[in-house]
Amino acid sequence: MSIYKHPKSPYWYVRFTTPSGERVKRSTGTSDRQAAQEYHDRLKAEMWRQTRLGESPTYIFDQAALEYLKSLEGRSNYRNALHHIAHWNEHFSGATLCSLTTDAIDAACPTHKITNSGDRLPLKPATKNRFLATMSKLLNDAKRRGWIDSVPFIRKHREDNKRETFLTPEQARSLLNAMPIGWMRDVSEFALSTGMRAGEILSLEWAQVDQDRCVASVLASKAKSGRGRAIPLNQTAMAVIARRKGLHKRFVFTAAGKRTHEIDRRVLVRALADANLDPSFRFHDFRHTWASWMAQSGVSTHVMMKLGGWSSLTMLDRYAHLNVDDLARYAKNVELCAHQPSPNSQEFGKILPMPNVSG
Repeated sequence: MSIYKHPKSPYWYVRFTTPSGERVKRSTGTSDRQAAQEYHDRLKAEMWRQTRLGESPTYIFDQAALEYLKSLEGRSNYRNALHHIAHWNEHFSGATLCSLTTDAIDAACPTHKITNSGDRLPLKPATKNRFLATMSKLLNDAKRRGWIDSVPFIRKHREDNKRETFLTPEQARSLLNAMPIGWMRDVSEFALSTGMRAGEILSLEWAQVDQDRCVASVLASKAKSGRGRAIPLNQTAMAVIARRKGLHKRFVFTAAGKRTHEIDRRVLVRALADANLDPSFRFHDFRHTWASWMAQSGVSTHVMMKLGGWSSLTMLDRYAHLNVDDLARYAKNVELCAHQPSPNSQEFGKILPMPNVSG
């Protein structure tokens, strides 16, 4: 049968053999039988024209998604990309790449998420942009393969970048002390000491830790920026490493003897409540806290960029105002007066001229 219903899918599927002998089997992306039949006829005709008339093949979203995911295998962002593509597949499975327009992508962008209790919660602009970024990368990958001539413009949502949640050293100590002794406390303490991302910490293997040199290596395949880096470990971080030794043969941080891919948010929420801290604090804010402490201690943004694994200085702008050591000397270039006259002086009460300021 040329079209049929898949037992594990609500959509109709097509199956036929092209004039060149190639077998085609794919989803139509629709549960309507008539629409599925039209899709089958159009696709079969396109295949015939490609074989007999030498026309360029038309590629569909499913093919581009599969190839893009293959290119991400072994990368730290594979699981997130898989989650994003699963959403886009619900809307564009079976659709040709050239039919994906700006408006179509904008309309299919997710707006809410369903919680375990069934509630619909609106997604933040930053979360929507992550879905859109994956779609943009997928289409650009297809363009590099020569499957499409151009990539449609993808509208990004305006993000609120004003959120800056940093802990003071006293607050950090209170939060850690409120956590029960265990892997979540070790992971949190390690994040505060190194500025590493959650994914980088949870995927850290013993082979990446040089205890003699007190250095941990983040592999390029596990780094968000795609570039590896070496991270010097201070005494606090080395103490955490010592506590984790012997708990697992391969991974440094495990939960109940097994590798975990996720932070236990419940432990963090309870600790925040016990320490009387802002409940909106997220695990990633440990990284922000580390960066703010670095900036306050006078570390340059270039050094922070290398230690933290940022791909550009743009992300470090939020911490720039915390370090004014290198700016203090420029403030002396403009002085209202060279000296403060005494009340008995003839100059007292007069507005002194501004000094000549040279560039």
